[in-house]
Amino acid sequence: MKKMILILGASLMLASCGPFTQNALLETTGGTQTQTGGSGSDAVGNVLDAILGTVLSKTTTVSLPGTWTYNGLSTAVETDNALTTIAASAYKKDLEKKANAYLEKAGLKPGVATFTFTQEGAFSINTGSKQIAAGTYTFSKGEIALKFGQLYNYLNMNGKVVNGASGIQLLFDASSFLNFATGALKTVGGSASSSALGTLIDQITGLQLGMELKK
Repeated sequence: MKKMILILGASLMLASCGPFTQNALLETTGGTQTQTGGSGSDAVGNVLDAILGTVLSKTTTVSLPGTWTYNGLSTAVETDNALTTIAASAYKKDLEKKANAYLEKAGLKPGVATFTFTQEGAFSINTGSKQIAAGTYTFSKGEIALKFGQLYNYLNMNGKVVNGASGIQLLFDASSFLNFATGALKTVGGSASSSALGTLIDQITGLQLGMELKK
């Protein structure tokens, strides 16, 4: 089965349904093992698509330049193992609670923080009148790279731009995104421990975190 990116959905009931076998999953969702082509893992993936929502795909049509408002945390999982997504969903509530609290201390508050991208390839992240971060970006074929300059190159991130419910989502490797959030926290003079969030991130294979933005 091809690797897919899925929004972490509300599948907590499935996470408590016993062993994650193909048969158990199909029985839980009322499915059957009857297929018209494809492997067993493909069938599981199709069931997951219905449970967890639309499979995310990179967007190549969005016009990125302009000012976008931060609309909240984005969480997704990229995996070629569909059952991993069910297990990951069990962590969703705790993950979002800890991540949102940490991001707000770093100045990333929904409806307040803004992301500005210029035609010339520069970007800045602001909260009110205070700049959290700035640098350069490249965007091509749904792939985005954020570079924060020579002094802060340890914060650089490579990710994907996907269509969101009310705008776009920038999704990055969860550990890289946490590293960026920690750097932003220092910029605004905040203080918070990321250890609990980091431990939680380590439990989810293929986890991606990022920002949902809207114009």
